[in-house]
Amino acid sequence: MRHRELIATAFRVGGLLLAMPSALGFVYFGYSAARFYFLKPLPPAGQSGNPMIGLLGLGLSLIGKLFVFFGGAVEWALVVLSVVSFGCLALACILFFTGRGLHAAPRESWASCSQSCSGLSRSSWSLQFANPCHWSSPASPSRYLPM
Repeated sequence: MRHRELIATAFRVGGLLLAMPSALGFVYFGYSAARFYFLKPLPPAGQSGNPMIGLLGLGLSLIGKLFVFFGGAVEWALVVLSVVSFGCLALACILFFTGRGLHAAPRESWASCSQSCSGLSRSSWSLQFANPCHWSSPASPSRYLPM
C-alpha cells in the first residue's frame, strides 16, 4: 500500500468515525431543542378566596418559574450542542470526501493541484494587500483614516 492510499484511507475512516456520532447527536439534540421550543406554558391559576391557598399557589408558582428558567438554559444548551454536532458532521463530510478525492486522483496529481490552489489563494491575497493603488482610490476606507 502506497503512502497516498494510506492517507486516503485514514481520511475516509476518520470521516466515517466522526460522522456517525455527529449525525446521531445532531438529530437527537435538534429534536430535543425543537421539542423544548414548541412546548406551551401552562396557563396561570385563578385566584382563590383562601389566603393560605393563595400563599401556597404563590410559592409553587415561584418554584415553577425556577423550572422555566432551567428549561430555558437547557434549551439553549441543546441548541448549542446541535450546532456543534452539525459542525462536526460537516467536518466529517469534508474529511471523507478529501479521502475519496485522494484515493481517486491519479498518482501525485493531488499534490500539484493543492499546491497550485494554495499558491493562487496566497498570491491573490498578497496582491490585494500589497497593491498601493487600492489604498489611494477614492472608495478606499484608508482614505478617511487620519495619518
